[in-house]
Amino acid sequence: MKNLTKFVYDFWAYALRGGPKLYIWLGFLSFFIFLMLFGTYLQLRYGMIVTNYNDQVSWGLYEAQFIFLVGVAAASVTVVFPAYIYNHKACKEIVVIGEMLAISAVVMVMLFIVAHMGRPDRSWHMMPVVGIFNWPASMLTWDVVAINGYLALNVIAVFYYLYKKYTGSPLNMKFYMPLVYLSIAWAVSIHTVTAFLINTLPARPMWFHALMPAKFITTAFAAGPSMIIVVFLIMRKTTRLKAADQAVDLLAQIVTWCLGIAIFMGISEVVTEFYPATEHSSSLQYLIFGKEGFHSLVIWYWSSVVMMVSAFFILLIPRLRKHHGFWLPFACVLTFAGIWIDKGMGLVVPAFVPTPIGEFSEYTPSAIEIINTLGYWAFGLFLFTVLTKGSMGVLLGDISLKEPSYSFFAGRVKAADAMKKSTVALMIIGLSAALFAPASYAASNKKSVEEPLDCFESREVYSTRHRTEMPSGLDDIRCSKTTGAVLWFGDPFSSTEPLGDMPVEGAYTYEEAVVKPRTKQLKYFMPCTACHNGVMVPYPANKKPRVLSVHTDIVPDSMSLQHGRGAFWCLDCHNAKDRDKLIGHRGESISFNQPQRLCGKCHGEVYGDWRAGIHGKRIGNWTEGGMKRWWVCTECHNPHMVQLKRFEPIKPEPAPALPRTRTKADYENLHK
Repeated sequence: MKNLTKFVYDFWAYALRGGPKLYIWLGFLSFFIFLMLFGTYLQLRYGMIVTNYNDQVSWGLYEAQFIFLVGVAAASVTVVFPAYIYNHKACKEIVVIGEMLAISAVVMVMLFIVAHMGRPDRSWHMMPVVGIFNWPASMLTWDVVAINGYLALNVIAVFYYLYKKYTGSPLNMKFYMPLVYLSIAWAVSIHTVTAFLINTLPARPMWFHALMPAKFITTAFAAGPSMIIVVFLIMRKTTRLKAADQAVDLLAQIVTWCLGIAIFMGISEVVTEFYPATEHSSSLQYLIFGKEGFHSLVIWYWSSVVMMVSAFFILLIPRLRKHHGFWLPFACVLTFAGIWIDKGMGLVVPAFVPTPIGEFSEYTPSAIEIINTLGYWAFGLFLFTVLTKGSMGVLLGDISLKEPSYSFFAGRVKAADAMKKSTVALMIIGLSAALFAPASYAASNKKSVEEPLDCFESREVYSTRHRTEMPSGLDDIRCSKTTGAVLWFGDPFSSTEPLGDMPVEGAYTYEEAVVKPRTKQLKYFMPCTACHNGVMVPYPANKKPRVLSVHTDIVPDSMSLQHGRGAFWCLDCHNAKDRDKLIGHRGESISFNQPQRLCGKCHGEVYGDWRAGIHGKRIGNWTEGGMKRWWVCTECHNPHMVQLKRFEPIKPEPAPALPRTRTKADYENLHK
């Protein structure tokens, strides 16, 4: 255990020590990691609304990186296989670097999967035992097993190898070689299973073909080794660990032929889809040429084609392929970038355009998606850098069990230099915090600042509601900043009561129909009999109109009541001896909470429409027996000003903006 502790300490101490170039590189990556932390916070805080995913295109930038990086992870087998199966000496010397790339790529894969979840805290639902893993029925669970298993195999194998080399002990080949053989088979399986994850979806014709797994493997064995070659060439110039020409040339040949096969498969796919030109080829038509006025991916597709074909012809020429100074790394960069487009956005997004019912909806990543993607890549490259740096310490013999514990401050690195580096790191962290903390605070408080707390449901003043938070964490209402009216109900049944008896029997008269009590919203209802009790305010002798000196804010001129064109007065509707009630024309008492029973006495036709749901407003469940909330007459109409202002209209909300992924408003003309 003591030796293992010393190994871990020495490994990371060596990994984190270096010159200015290393710290500039790590600082550069750290900047994007800090950005990603901020973007991830926003996504967790506000949900997937901060992305540009929609009902039509539910996969995008995150899934594109996931699919591409699974291939990069699998590509480590192009170094491991010749090293251990064919005992290729040059590959065996640097095989650890390929395995470190696999580990870093799988970590990035997991980050992108978590980013796509939206609610990663609920991932326990699919965990074995505590949740429902649904294995082996679900192809997704096969992918979970493949990715996690591959990560575990590589971590165990590579660190076992490094630990044995660190201690100077021989490898236990009976333990180590089965891990190697299993990891080789597993490398092929992780990308095959990922291909099965999408090519078993018949609703996406662009994916639904048998070439997909083979295409995934060939593109993986072209893009992954391209990155490994570039890493080896950089290491030659910046470190003492030199990858032999034989290893680089072997990987270059693998890239050449796998890239050629991938291009051939792409041509075969295009011919197969376009020759009959059925509706199943719409996605590929959209990708290559654009369709129905949508063409945002066309430039990306043709850029990918140019890069891949150019790289292939460069690599076909042996003299250029062996030119390690320019042509080989240039071709590798073209290959990597071309496949990143072809296998990422060029594969994922077009499969959703059009939808199975023919809808076209373009997708462009949001700023948060781009920030998070850059951050996840930066984190993966940061991890790969330090893992590779620590591995070099073991491979070069700079750290070993026989040597004293390695110190970050050892060698030529002086304390002053270390202090400078620490200061720079702290400055980066502080600057990032200073830049994004205010933005984070503003974003988290945006709703409370901009959205009013009080708004009205239907008639200003007489149906005011105060926005509160429900136990679920959602607001019970959302208020319009434009009109001050309620835009959305989180709980439409809050503070309601049964509608009660109606003059005409019907299912709606019972428990499923509810209304908001009016008495709680009336300005002077204390109740009314607190004053109008025959003592404090005497009962009127008759219903004859007279000048009122009170309640003038409700009725400015009691001698010219604007209801019934002068045919009515207050006591025709209000009960003279029980002011807590209204009164019907037969003398029956009617609650303020059921004004429709009074209004319906005269407005029979409108009342019938209201009862049938034609007039007025209702919200809730429309299924039989489902609860519905009804708006009663006085929630919308002012009975005292009905002739002067029959219905006071509410200023409409601004016209809705086009959906984020729509570029024009006539996209539904296709369905006319």
